[in-house]
Order: sequence, then C-alpha cells, then structure tokens
Amino acid sequence: WVFGSSGRFNYEHVKRAATSPGPGAYNASTSVGNQVQSTRTSAPQPGFGTSNREHQAKCYLSPEHEKINAGKHSPGPVSYTLHESTGRQTSSKNQSMPSWGFGTANRWTSQEKATRGSTPGPGSYVV
Repeated sequence: WVFGSSGRFNYEHVKRAATSPGPGAYNASTSVGNQVQSTRTSAPQPGFGTSNREHQAKCYLSPEHEKINAGKHSPGPVSYTLHESTGRQTSSKNQSMPSWGFGTANRWTSQEKATRGSTPGPGSYVV
C-alpha cells in the first residue's frame, strides 16, 4: 500500500472557484427602502409614528378605550397596611375564634443534652 503523490482537485472548476471573489467582496446596495439606483419611483413605505404615550391621554376614541386609564392615579399595593389574617382579630366586631400556635420552648432541654452525650452512637454495638 502506497499513498499517491499527485495533487488533489486539479479540476478546472475548482481553479476558477479559487480565483473568484467570495462573500462580502461586492458592495451591494440595500434591497429595502428607497431604491436610488432604480429607474422607477420607490413604493410608499410604512413606518412607525414618533408620538409618545403622553399623547394617548389627549385622544378620546370611545368609552372602551377609556378603560385603559382605570386605576392609573390610584395608590399601589404597598401603600396599604393590612392587619394579620390569622390570630386575634382586633378590628373585627365579632369575637375571635379559638386559635393555634407553635410552641416556644427550647428544642433540647438540659436533661436531653445530658443523655444524648452518654448514648452510644452508630457502629458502637458488636452483633
């Protein structure tokens, strides 16, 4: 087995492709917008307006469109101080229902700490 020593791709079309200009070599004009090099007039172009949202407040279209402004000048959700919904209801005219709560005692009492130190740990038993 021997590898050949002749050159690869010695075809005429490959040589022409190597000498032709590649992508980005041409200075192409844009195909969107005014066609200044065309012999015909350019078509009308749609565009976006330059108005801001403050202009919308001056336009009255219908009562349905006026609903956009509902709550625009009302206070936000953070400006209210709400009372707790659980526990004693001080502002209610009705009596509060019996309630529940979590304990406030320490998790480990001193007696449990003493027994915990003398309890054998895992692997200390021989079976």
